[in-house]
Amino acid sequence: MFVVISFILSAVILATFYYYSQIRENSNHSKHTTVTYLRQIVHLCRQHRAATHDALAKGQHNSDIDAISQLLDDTMQQLLSEVGLTDKPIYRILQTKLKKLTDSWYSISISQNQINHGRVIRHCLLLIDEIMITWVLEAQKQELSNEYHHNWHQVIDSLDSLTQFRVTIQDLGSEHGNTRIKYLSETLHRRLKKLGMINPVVMSSPNFQVLCTRLEAITDTEDAQLSSESLYQLSSDISLMIFNIYDYILADVAENVYVPLPKLAIPV
Repeated sequence: MFVVISFILSAVILATFYYYSQIRENSNHSKHTTVTYLRQIVHLCRQHRAATHDALAKGQHNSDIDAISQLLDDTMQQLLSEVGLTDKPIYRILQTKLKKLTDSWYSISISQNQINHGRVIRHCLLLIDEIMITWVLEAQKQELSNEYHHNWHQVIDSLDSLTQFRVTIQDLGSEHGNTRIKYLSETLHRRLKKLGMINPVVMSSPNFQVLCTRLEAITDTEDAQLSSESLYQLSSDISLMIFNIYDYILADVAENVYVPLPKLAIPV
């Protein structure tokens, strides 16, 4: 009788352990998948921003825009098919914003196009951040949580400075605009160097050093030599650097709490 009771208790304990392990596995898989799709959407938005900026600047439609828009729609549909019913309304809002972004870019100014893309990208980043915070807390990794929180704020500070830099480009040529672009170059340079410390490999790379040198040079450049297109290109290069570091942060957390994130299906 004692043996039977012991066997039953052991079976119950094992079944309970298996049940909660499955719940944890499903939760991890769901978060991993959602972050993967959101990360893909962020990089597609960046591609769409670059392509539409080029089209608006040159006054001609770029065939790549339609392809990127379709990829955005497809990825969003895949994301919606993965999330739970309670989360679908949250992601429907993102879907609506993406639809508006891809349908109305040709009827707005260059600066407004930059702002609109920035807002959608930031929306995605906030959704990712919410997942990552929950993920590390559930994994009970306090040190990792603190590190992620610190790095996240470094990314947001850098992106805020970059957004201000981009918006100010439209005022280039005015005394106020020229003065402000130089001030923002200094701020962006300082924050970029701080952000680079998160990944020493990136910080020591030639591309990172070139960006820092270009930002430093703006403060010493004559106003008449400042070009809006060259500044927009610089902002795109800086954006790529920031998001490469951001992707490194996400990959590090995902690997520590579950499994590594897959490589992006599109070039960054």
